[in-house]
Amino acid sequence: MTENQHDAETEQACRRAAHQAALDMPYVEVGEVRPYQYHYPSGRWYVEVDLQLVPEIPLNWTTLPYCPACESVLCGACGHCHGLDLLLSRPECPGDNDDMGRDCAAWYQALKAVVTVQRMSEE
Repeated sequence: MTENQHDAETEQACRRAAHQAALDMPYVEVGEVRPYQYHYPSGRWYVEVDLQLVPEIPLNWTTLPYCPACESVLCGACGHCHGLDLLLSRPECPGDNDDMGRDCAAWYQALKAVVTVQRMSEE
């Protein structure tokens, strides 16, 4: 393998790692990406990716996008309706997506915490 091919593979591995980190972890910013170690048996690079948490969640419920069917806030992680802020007495939303994952739950819990603190500070 020539040095140019080696450099091209290294750059491609770093780009893929940065892209995958951004997809897998919403609310993080990808910082520096650098090759860590080449694994000869598999022919792959281990890549080190610096990440920084982005603690920005909108503080105003009225500025968040809502589901047109049930008026529940749409998920900030995936953009789907999960009917998370509906009262138990209300009927289930017809647009509710049964695809709530770990990132969706984390986003909603963080939003609830921010809004709870905001309400407490207003009192």
